[in-house]
Amino acid sequence: MRELIRAHIASEKEPLILIVEDSLESREALSEYLSLAGYRSLLAASAEEAEKILKSSVPDLILLDVGLPDANGFDFCEKIKRQSAFKQTPVIFLTAFSSKADVIRGFKVGGADYVSKPYDLDVLKARIDAQLAVKFSREELMKKTREINRVNQKLLALNKEKDELLKSINKDLTLAEKYIKALLPKPIKSGRVSAEWIFKPTRKLGGDSFGYKWLDEENFAMYILDVCHHGVASALLSATVLDAISRERLKKTNFFEPASALAALNANYQMPKYNDMFMSIWYGVFNAEERILSYASAGHPPAALFFDDNELTTLPANNILIGALENYEFKSSSVRIPSPSTLYLYTDGVYEIEKKDGEKIDLEKFLDELGKLRQERLKGRVKSELTEIYKNFRAFKGGPLADDFSILKFEF
Repeated sequence: MRELIRAHIASEKEPLILIVEDSLESREALSEYLSLAGYRSLLAASAEEAEKILKSSVPDLILLDVGLPDANGFDFCEKIKRQSAFKQTPVIFLTAFSSKADVIRGFKVGGADYVSKPYDLDVLKARIDAQLAVKFSREELMKKTREINRVNQKLLALNKEKDELLKSINKDLTLAEKYIKALLPKPIKSGRVSAEWIFKPTRKLGGDSFGYKWLDEENFAMYILDVCHHGVASALLSATVLDAISRERLKKTNFFEPASALAALNANYQMPKYNDMFMSIWYGVFNAEERILSYASAGHPPAALFFDDNELTTLPANNILIGALENYEFKSSSVRIPSPSTLYLYTDGVYEIEKKDGEKIDLEKFLDELGKLRQERLKGRVKSELTEIYKNFRAFKGGPLADDFSILKFEF
């Protein structure tokens, strides 16, 4: 209690006490005693004098004699307690009357304590200290409450600003998502080459993208790429590269020759220029007349080529990642495509899947599952192996996948 009062004195000033007592001797004795105890005091001999003082001063506590010459102390207390400035000011009644009715009345009109005359000064001081400790505690609590409310209001304003910003960002991300999806090709359901795909980014914007198109009447180009990381930066780079390939905007590039396409990408998208982001890509060109598939892969998972008897041939990476080394000499490979055959292109997000207990799906398990589901589809038991493998692997994970899930299927 005393520590709290001392803290108040140290941080502000000595507590101020108004002594309303008609006895000059009692007033001066009380004032001198309180001064020695570290308190300041104001003196009033009547209710009228006290009112004049209260017009210009707000004491920390009032010692109020009940038997004033011009007013009843209870009535005076009730009067000043109606004023907001003194609602929290403790009033200790000083009186020679200590009947039960007087004590009850004193508390009813807003008194905080009741001391009967003649009083012991040390006892009175202890009661003053107790009431001041309560008052200062209340004031400190109110001060902290006001500060908390001020901070809360600021936080609410900042939170509103954050919500508006997030709303705007989310709107922009949704538009960007729609734009990137609009760059992706439509499925091809008939002709010499059919194509379908599943693309499930782990966020609104992912680092995967892909495309395919006829370069001329005989040559069909197909490609899938994976920019490292996720989010806006990866998606922007991925969309930029996809646009450069699909619109053939790379200068001095023979898009019929996979090694030439990769070399052009490597020259234009070196890691130091793009925040050290790199990408993997698989790029192939199928000549429908000769049934030859030329391809080049830069650090990308191998393409999976299934023949009609479900025999599997993988077409692996044969070059380093795009952007890793300037002036690298890219090489192409080729394979004959019998009819009918099915080619699958995918990113590593389709098989690098792990349960919480550590059980994993690796490339071998993925290709085995893909082959089984392909057979199920050929037998008419499932509609699409792509849909089934996504559903099965998501169930294996037990929730959203940690990486973009992109897989393309071409039937020749």
